[in-house]
This record gives sequence, structure tokens and C-alpha cells, in this order.
Amino acid sequence: MANSESLRDEWKEEAFSLQLAAVKRASDGLRVALRSMPALRSIVMSIDMSISVEVNLASSHGLPGISPYFLEAILSTPQLQHLAIFGPLCHPNDVLPQDVTFHSLARLTSFNYQLEHERSVAQVSVAEKKQISLILGRVHDHLERLSVPSACVVIDEMAIWQWPLLEELTIHGEKAPSSTPLSLLLSKMPRLRFASLMLADPAREDLPPACHSSLDPQFLWRDLEVLSIAHPNPEDEMYAHLSHDLQELSLRCWPRHYKHQTPFRESVFTKGVQWTSPLLSSSEMLRILSKIEAPRLTVLEIEYRADSTGTQLLRHIGAAFPSLIILRIHRYRMTAQEVLPLVEIGRTLSTLQQLEVLMLHLDFADLPDVKLFKRWGSLSPVGEKQLRDSDAALAQAANIMAQVLAPSLECIFFLRPFIGGVSQWVPFRIVRTPDDQAGDRVTAIYESPHLSEIRAYRYLAQSDE
Repeated sequence: MANSESLRDEWKEEAFSLQLAAVKRASDGLRVALRSMPALRSIVMSIDMSISVEVNLASSHGLPGISPYFLEAILSTPQLQHLAIFGPLCHPNDVLPQDVTFHSLARLTSFNYQLEHERSVAQVSVAEKKQISLILGRVHDHLERLSVPSACVVIDEMAIWQWPLLEELTIHGEKAPSSTPLSLLLSKMPRLRFASLMLADPAREDLPPACHSSLDPQFLWRDLEVLSIAHPNPEDEMYAHLSHDLQELSLRCWPRHYKHQTPFRESVFTKGVQWTSPLLSSSEMLRILSKIEAPRLTVLEIEYRADSTGTQLLRHIGAAFPSLIILRIHRYRMTAQEVLPLVEIGRTLSTLQQLEVLMLHLDFADLPDVKLFKRWGSLSPVGEKQLRDSDAALAQAANIMAQVLAPSLECIFFLRPFIGGVSQWVPFRIVRTPDDQAGDRVTAIYESPHLSEIRAYRYLAQSDE
């Protein structure tokens, strides 16, 4: 028995050696082929996870992703400028071979590596982290666009390098342990125009708080136009250094705070991921926005829990950002019994004379539950009544607010949660009918206006992310 097991192990090792030799020969052939294509500038690779898992996952040597030899051959193509990888780089059990060094790499201007966001840092292999580190360590000085999962990058390491040409940065996924504040990393990117940092907070006690860097008082992200940050820290001074020409700003939870009370939370936990959802108060959000001077801001999104300064926060928005065209607010109640101050919210925002689209998640305490259960292609009688009651409640809220908001307003969207975890933005078009005696009569009608739908399209698409 022992002899047969030993023989089987020898066969496996021999088979693996032959397979590795074949991979190396194939990668050498690929290297030659790619270098013979002088006009080649972009390569996009997509790995079918369903096939990869079926074929390779049972093998300790399996590679559901890209062989590091193939990746090195691709990256060493001198004329290559853009590389995108959709799918895993390597098997969780893999170790990066010592003869793969990624020394001679092309001068990439964009690197896009996309994998599912719902991974914990512990689920990322050492080989994957090392591969990403080796690549970024050799291309950071000429990259213009970068998109990577947060679980496989080391912020402390990235903050050591200079990124003189980087204009677009996207990092999504679980926040990894780091002693470096994001502001320090971003300060190494003076030409940044677009930054999206959606980092989920892991439910772990061993995650140390990031220290706060003291930026040069004269430092300014002069080119920054779009900034999205999950779970912003009110203590971070980076908000005082944003460009005065900032166009779009999103300060929110990721994933959305309300998703932590839905089946989404359970579905993520089944993947071995456990995240918490720290939610700023309106006082903390006001502290952040008070640091920002961006009079040309046209799009703003905030997510917070109301406290006694809620009105002050909205009043500040109306005064500090007069150019807003689209405003999206996720406001969670102070208490379960809170009566929503709809008129007060509308009046504080009425100073926004250019506002065209207002998107509100107001966490209604008395909004009728809606469970969309289809029977033979249509809603059940119970579901139809729930939907009618919900429509009526939202229409009433839309009409109350429409009376006091600026004449520029074209549409109000309310977020309607459904039982089961999904959600829907419900549109109300603002119609103004001339009235000689009472002035314009303002009505909110439940339908999608074409212009507002176009303006808000990408914000609606991102609403449940």
C-alpha cells in the first residue's frame, strides 16, 4: 500500500513537471508572438470562473487564473499600454515561482484587475498579493489609470511610491489592515482627476485605526473632479485640500447601510466575509462638508444618521454648494418613532436654485411594506394593495416637498425598499401649471421625465451597489 501511494505521488510530480515545462514553452512562444505585433496596445483577459473551478479547483496545482509565466510574457511586451484582467490571477493554493520576477515590464498607462468584491483579506492568496505588488512596484511611475481590488493591495506599500501621472484610481473591496491614511496615499498622486475608494469595514477587532497624516497646508488636488469615499473619517484633513473645481462628491457607506439588514448580509457571510457598517451622524458629516470649498460642485451624495444638527447640515449644503444639479441623500432616522420633517428638509434645500434632480432615501417609519410576489405573471392581490399604498405614501411626500423646493427642480426620486432586500428608485416628475390667482400650481406626478432620467441615469444604476 505504501509503495503504491509513493508511486502515485511520483506520477503526480512527474505529470506536474511535464505540465510546467509545457507552460514555460508556451509562454515563451506567446512572448515571441506578442512582440511581433508592433501595433498591439491593449490586452483584455477574461477568465471563466465556472470552467476554472470545475477543472482545476480539486488540484493543489490547479490554476483557475493565469499562469504567472503567461502573465510575465504579456507584461514584458514593450508596446503594451493597457492591460485588463477580469477573473482570478491564481489558485488560492499557489505560490509564486521564484523564477517569475516581473523585471522587464512594459510602460503600462492603465492596469485594470477586477475580481468579485465580496472577498475578505484572509481569502486572498500570498501569491496574488505578491503578483500585484510586483506589478505596481514597476509601473507606478507611468500609470495613468489604476483599478484593483482592495483585498490584494497593501496601502502602506502603495503610499511609499510616487504616482506622478495617475489620473484615475479605483479601489473596491474589504479594507486591509494599514497604518497609512488614504490621504497620504492620495497625496502621492498630484494629477488625480477621479478617485473611487469603496472600502468595506471588516468586523474584526485586530484592525488598527489609520493614523492621520498632516498634509502640507499648500497642498491641493488641483485636477480632482470626482471623489467617492466609503466611510469617510471626520478627522481626516484631506477634505480641506480638495480642488475648488470639484464636480462630484460621494460620502457614503459601502455596501449601503440598509443592505446590512437584508439577505445581502447573509449571502456575503456565506462567502466567509464579515463586514460592519459604521454610519456617520449628521454632525460628523457636517464636520467633513465644512472643510470643503467647492462652489462648482454639481453632484453630491451623502449617507448619515440624523441627529440634532440634521437641519444645520442641509442648510450648509444649500449655502456651500449653490451649483448642485443632482443631490442624493440617504438619511436614517434618529429614533424608530421619528416623524419625518419633510417640509423642513425641503425648505433648507430650497436655496439650491439650480437643483434639477433630488434623490432621497428617508428611511420612512410608516412606509407600507411591499412584497412583490408574482402569481401567474402578475402581483397577488396583497402585493397590489401594498404597492398602491406605498405609491400613495411616496406621492404624498413628493408633493409636500415639491411645494417648497426651487423652481429648477424637475424630478424627485424616493428609494423604496422591498421585502427581500431589493430596492427601487421611484420617480416623481414635477409639473408646474400656471395659475393667475395662486401662481404656479406644483404637482409631483409618478412617472419618469426624460431629461432627469438621462441626468440621473448613472447615479440610479449605482444606487444599490
